[in-house]
Amino acid sequence: MSEEWALIALSLLRYTDDTRLCGVYNSKAIAEVLSQMSRVHTVEFRFPSLRYPHGIPWQVLKRILALPSLQELSVDMHRFAPMLSDTEQELTLDFPINLTSFSHTISDYHRRPVVFPTERQALELVIKSSSSSLRRLTMAMELAPLDLLHNGADWSNLRELHLRGQYRTIGDPPLPLIAVFAHMSQLRVLDLKLIQPAELDPQPIWPSGYLGEWPWPELEELTVSCPQIRDNIYGALPTTLRGLCLRYTPHYLIHLWREKDGLPGRRAECRWQWPLLSCADILGILRRSDAPRLRHLELEYEVDDSELELLHAVAERYPGLTSIHIFRCRKDRNLHPTEDFNPTDYRRLIMPLTPLTNLEELTLHLDLPGTPTPQYVPTMRFGGTGPYTLEELEEFSRVLQAIADMLARMLRPSLRTITFWKPAFCGVFQWRIFDVVCDDGQWHASYASSAPQNYTHY
Repeated sequence: MSEEWALIALSLLRYTDDTRLCGVYNSKAIAEVLSQMSRVHTVEFRFPSLRYPHGIPWQVLKRILALPSLQELSVDMHRFAPMLSDTEQELTLDFPINLTSFSHTISDYHRRPVVFPTERQALELVIKSSSSSLRRLTMAMELAPLDLLHNGADWSNLRELHLRGQYRTIGDPPLPLIAVFAHMSQLRVLDLKLIQPAELDPQPIWPSGYLGEWPWPELEELTVSCPQIRDNIYGALPTTLRGLCLRYTPHYLIHLWREKDGLPGRRAECRWQWPLLSCADILGILRRSDAPRLRHLELEYEVDDSELELLHAVAERYPGLTSIHIFRCRKDRNLHPTEDFNPTDYRRLIMPLTPLTNLEELTLHLDLPGTPTPQYVPTMRFGGTGPYTLEELEEFSRVLQAIADMLARMLRPSLRTITFWKPAFCGVFQWRIFDVVCDDGQWHASYASSAPQNYTHY
């Protein structure tokens, strides 16, 4: 930061003398409040800003961690003790911690998070102190203490591991991720929403050269970002698996949409890559897996001539599915064709799923012709994304309604909700949710609500 900008930043500060620490989180005030809450079970810090996460002082975090009844701590969009205050000499934790759930997440969509050494030390101290009691751990990959996760602590009770952010590993030569987390033998959920750096070739979780055994015999949910065809993990999936997600982080649609808004050279996107697998590639992966108990499946792929074969295989291999998420991307990358749209064109696409008599939830991004994209307006804040026209949004909403009605008739009576990814007026996407209902013997989709798509957590 230049000297001029530093002076401007300091002139705007309130309650603190450093931009890295939020002075609103006053240690004495928080201690007074907490003294009245002897049975506090969960504490959550949440802040909506994507650009300037607030830093929580270590003194404040220590007072919260010292609560004898505390079991769950969640810190979202805040920095975790990024520096010590003038009254603190070192990071210390002189009392036991028995957290069962710890979460620390920050957005990596707009920019790569700055890594503060003090913050990394504080996170490692808290995680190591509570490792034997933790059942759920959620972290930004950039700040995760991978050496500690690898073999530096007792993970006998850990059931869920959620990591998001940019892919990285440890070791020389680099360890595959299956080796990094192999000591967590009781995992039920392994959720890896990891961005693929542009300068690094995508790596399999279980490469052919790794000679270890399958480490998670009771795994129930697996999320893989940037899946690889030559990954041995798919042939080793246990029969306990109930959820499988083969996706990209963030979804390719977000990159494609932002590329269309007039700023193709955005700093974030140029650091990442999306080596989309084709339908044929995904089909090859699914044919190697044996997951008879699968209930949830998420797929993201580039459309090719094998799409119908893929969807037929989904219904045949996983007849018990109750939830499916599909993000399809057309090869031509063209979101503005001029041809007329007919919702019945997609009847043939959905027909392979009709044998799924337990299907309750269907979430789709169909990459429809005529999907509105924002126009670049230089005077707009936050990156120049301008609004759509109301006419094109209303027309697209009518298209989604027609498709939803068709799906409701095709997949009744088990289907309960249909969700589409849809542009919103302010230049972002949202989830548009429909309930499947039957009125006077006629099945149709009734618009229920719209929920914003959360860029913070992809």
